[in-house]
Amino acid sequence: MRENMYRYKNLKQNSMYKERTDLTYSYIKAENGMENAEEILRRLQEAGFKIIGQKLFRYTETTAKDLYGEHEGKHFYERLMTFTCSADVIALVLQKDNAVEAWRDFIGDTKKPAEGTIRYLFQIPNDGEKNVVHGTDKPERVREEALTPFPELAYLWE
Repeated sequence: MRENMYRYKNLKQNSMYKERTDLTYSYIKAENGMENAEEILRRLQEAGFKIIGQKLFRYTETTAKDLYGEHEGKHFYERLMTFTCSADVIALVLQKDNAVEAWRDFIGDTKKPAEGTIRYLFQIPNDGEKNVVHGTDKPERVREEALTPFPELAYLWE
């Protein structure tokens, strides 16, 4: 176990890797997203996204902090952490040209999603802080976010 944790830390901290603009990381969240997961997966494939990795994953306080640490101290942080760690999610590594931008357009804005986007179609009523999917916001963060649930996919950035 200790050896795997060491390997995992090295994978995430290694600065000598190839940035991939054709990959993005996402997950379908527990509340509301899971009950619509099949439809979300169907729609993303119809939109031209290829699923490179898919698995059930449970964020811990530590892994969620790695993901959302930039929001620490904001009014919604504790609630976000609790929500993120509350149940399994469907973690996804997706491929498409300009994947991060394409995925962000496909899922919609966090607070005010455009009509027809995933967040608009499957939003949790009256709750702007919870939405059905996470999407990496910058290409340079994809590798770090994806390697938490998918350390076995590190070769994609070699």
